[in-house]
Amino acid sequence: QVWQQSYLLLLRLLRQYHTTLPQYLPHFVAGCNALLRALLYAAAKADSTDHNLLHLWASNLTRLYGYMLPHATSFRKHMVYMLSEFFYKHDALPVDVQGTLRPGIYALFDICSKYEKEQLYGTLDGTGKVLLKAIDAHYKESHQYTGKV
Repeated sequence: QVWQQSYLLLLRLLRQYHTTLPQYLPHFVAGCNALLRALLYAAAKADSTDHNLLHLWASNLTRLYGYMLPHATSFRKHMVYMLSEFFYKHDALPVDVQGTLRPGIYALFDICSKYEKEQLYGTLDGTGKVLLKAIDAHYKESHQYTGKV
């Protein structure tokens, strides 16, 4: 219940008060990271009855990340913090929940420039670097528009 209300608050801030986004941006990013941490923690402690809840939370996070795209210039410098949170503890998520969250991670990649991706790569450990390379390759193959038909 608290997770859902926090998500709705962040979504409402982003959609209705986007003109004042620079004033509360660090707090917004901290809130997004807290939601992701709660999802990862719940996934680590989950039993089979919580699986639908994990999917709901992952799809809500994907939606929230998607609404960040129009404000990419404001969020760009904060993407390293948001993505590193995912890459440090991604293994706690079941594979199907990772699949639900993947479009959201791709939306965050859409916001990143090459510089932010390099910065993220520099902050990760060996496992995170391998995962980043794999997800980035899949992102470039299946998601990123290259202008080719």
